[in-house]
Amino acid sequence: MIRAVCFDLGGVLIQIHHGWEGAVRACGLVPARDLGPLGGFPEFDLYQNGDIGREEYLLELSEMLGVTPEVAIRAHMAVLRDEYPGVTPLLQELVSRGVVCGCLSNTNESHWEAFFDGARYGFGTMLSVRVGSHIERASKPSAAIFQAFERRIGVAADEIAYFDDNAASVTASRERGWAAHWIDHDGD
Repeated sequence: MIRAVCFDLGGVLIQIHHGWEGAVRACGLVPARDLGPLGGFPEFDLYQNGDIGREEYLLELSEMLGVTPEVAIRAHMAVLRDEYPGVTPLLQELVSRGVVCGCLSNTNESHWEAFFDGARYGFGTMLSVRVGSHIERASKPSAAIFQAFERRIGVAADEIAYFDDNAASVTASRERGWAAHWIDHDGD
């Protein structure tokens, strides 16, 4: 019996740009060169793991993008797009049925604040268990971050349904006994 549902955020609840070009274009800028995927910029992963702070990250990002730090934070935040249609009503339905809902995300402090400040996304208050890589200093698919979620949720691993757009994270969670499902982030 499923007693808790855990969601990845980017690519599952929220549409995101998976590459820097999309984020830069969303700021109204035209990239001068191919900027590659988000994870192709090593400091992005360091920031997500809590290994470097926001200021250091933004200085590195501004250098990589060839822009000022003020524009770099705009590009960084433009990685986040809209909630997928139907996310908030789905979570409202789950919560009304007594299902504990949470999230497990490879993310960073800037995005984390945007997820839960209530200004842009409606689901924040319905995710009562929140585990982020930048807080845990561990990223999916490592076992440590799944264990952190299990400790916080307080239910058995086989009582957790999990949704993620990263196949490696789905596999890792299944190895822990979670009922995991892969989500196509290009779909609905």
